[in-house]
Amino acid sequence: MPLLSTMLKEALEADHSLVGKYGDPQGEHGLRAALSEYLLHVRGVNARPEQIVIGSGIAYSIGI
Repeated sequence: MPLLSTMLKEALEADHSLVGKYGDPQGEHGLRAALSEYLLHVRGVNARPEQIVIGSGIAYSIGI
């Protein structure tokens, strides 16, 4: 586990101002962009990151 703790430490030191704060209500843009690429190349679905919403469950997703 030393590698994991080192990676976690580096991630927290990289931009600690964002730790503990709410991110984008639609989900993190980088993840939505990666999903957009995946959907296009693997499924043939042309969806922009702005059209993708990532939620923790159906109730949350319906709420936003």
